[in-house]
Amino acid sequence: ATIWVAALAVALFLFIAVLTSLRYLQYYSPNFDFGIFSNMFHHMREDLSQTVSCERDAVISHFNVHISPIYYLFLPFYALIPSPVTLLVLQAAVVAGGVVPLCLLAKRRGLKPLFVALLATAYLAYPAFTGGCFYDLHENKFLPVLILSAVCCYESKRFPLMYLFAALTLFVKEDAPVYMAVFGLYLLLGRREYKHGTALFLLSVAYFLFALTMLEQFGLGAMTWRY
Repeated sequence: ATIWVAALAVALFLFIAVLTSLRYLQYYSPNFDFGIFSNMFHHMREDLSQTVSCERDAVISHFNVHISPIYYLFLPFYALIPSPVTLLVLQAAVVAGGVVPLCLLAKRRGLKPLFVALLATAYLAYPAFTGGCFYDLHENKFLPVLILSAVCCYESKRFPLMYLFAALTLFVKEDAPVYMAVFGLYLLLGRREYKHGTALFLLSVAYFLFALTMLEQFGLGAMTWRY
């Protein structure tokens, strides 16, 4: 089962990395949104700012539109190989990497190897994960691996790591705290985990309100119509 899952994960990684890179190299990637993020990472490498000049017809910070500090995780790799292709390869690794906490969680819940392999296959074959990558780079691709990692750490009682992955999830985007708030409610109401459930829920709601306030006060406003 382990060999099967590893082979599928590598295959998915190569499929996404190669085809999305070819898409960019053949000039099929539009300015919205890949041009924005390519522009942004160039400035991040220069001065750590998320400055963009093609997002809202002005030179602004991407933080004025979306609060996504999670992108700084890619920056050390981009600094070594400053190419838009680097971003696409890293995104492919993030998407395929979500199968690791999924399998650990399934084993923790007592699933037999055959069912772990089937579950991993379903994850890796899920069209939304691969299809979304062909709209180029997007911070939401971090969500599956981070949320699954947080849940996996809770199940194994590794609470410091659970909070680390929860915090990283919050940093994906201003609306990402909704996922952790729901997870906190699940722990609170479904698992009677009052301490950690309450902490996760309050932390998520507090960050959510903070992010929306920052966008309203210093940015271009939150896109609340999406909620």
